[in-house]
Amino acid sequence: METDPLVTMLVGGLTVAFIFGYLAQKLKFPLVFAYVAAGIVAGPHMLGATAKPALIRELADFGLVLVMFGLALRFPPPQSALFRWAAVPAVAVQTGLTVALGYLTALLLDFDTRSGLILGVTLSLSSSYLLLSAMFRPGDELTPFKALTSTWLALQSALALLVMITLTVLAADRGEGFAFWSMLGEKMVVLGAFVLALIIFARRILSGFLIAVARLRSREMFALGVFTIALCIAYAAYILFGAGFAVGVFLSGLALNQAELARRAGDDLVPFRDAVAVPFFVSLGMMIDPHIFIEEWPAVMIATAIVLAGSGMGAFLGGILICAPLADRLKLAISMAMAGEFSILIGGTAIRLELIPEALFAIIVAAAAITILLNPFARVLVARLAQRYA
Repeated sequence: METDPLVTMLVGGLTVAFIFGYLAQKLKFPLVFAYVAAGIVAGPHMLGATAKPALIRELADFGLVLVMFGLALRFPPPQSALFRWAAVPAVAVQTGLTVALGYLTALLLDFDTRSGLILGVTLSLSSSYLLLSAMFRPGDELTPFKALTSTWLALQSALALLVMITLTVLAADRGEGFAFWSMLGEKMVVLGAFVLALIIFARRILSGFLIAVARLRSREMFALGVFTIALCIAYAAYILFGAGFAVGVFLSGLALNQAELARRAGDDLVPFRDAVAVPFFVSLGMMIDPHIFIEEWPAVMIATAIVLAGSGMGAFLGGILICAPLADRLKLAISMAMAGEFSILIGGTAIRLELIPEALFAIIVAAAAITILLNPFARVLVARLAQRYA
């Protein structure tokens, strides 16, 4: 009897992830380390030798959709004390420095200008999911550092969304002449109107709808209602912008995050939100060819250094710009020195739109994996140093 290769790969990857995760817990290692390692072992270059790259990309897309929805639900509810407009120039410093370093590096590696800009942007976007997971647990107090970091990540998420829209326009027009700017402006206007409509919908209509469903006193119907709304919003965004279903799911999650009942339901789903990230990190490991660390090690190390130096140092300089305490600047620098889900999302979209070569995407994936694996250890070390200056 033949089996579905995608199902086989998913079951095999999750099984190895569970074994590695169990060992990681025993050894006090971060679970994300175990999940990425499990993906490498279960991937096409080791145990899963028959797996095809296209299937791995499908699994990665599936995991990314789950992560983006979980990420949107993880953002704390909007509060006047949470969002700081003063962080905008600080984020601009961090992003600008990383993009510049990525652009120059791509040119040195003989990639074109467009690839250089895409490389710089992908490496400048931190892993919002992992940072929010580490910072916010039910009942945790909102500290000034958490407020600043949440604002920083929200601004990066907005930037990632704008980049995704720009890529779709660039692929359609190839950036030639007035048509590109006209189409981009049209997409931005539609995006602004869509986001405004989402805010009004979430605050005026969605809350009332969820209250009406909650009166049925059926958890199944309430969960189905939330899930259906999320899919409808995601599909609408996908049709309007063509920027990938993961982007639509992220926007739908943000809309649901505006509703009080949906946020309460999200608190009950914390274990589920933690679990849905596993397929993404496993697929991240599957996309890594271990040979790249031997054959293309200079490029991988340079890309990793860009994330560490560009995002890390840029965040530290940005913290100086907004007069953050030294301890917060140190923690902010190490927190942002990690590529993540938005990097994979933008890189994968650029591949599908044929805007960058496969070789560059492989470098992005490798740099993201390295920085994700290093970050938990670095955060512990920096936290100890920061205590001396608290």
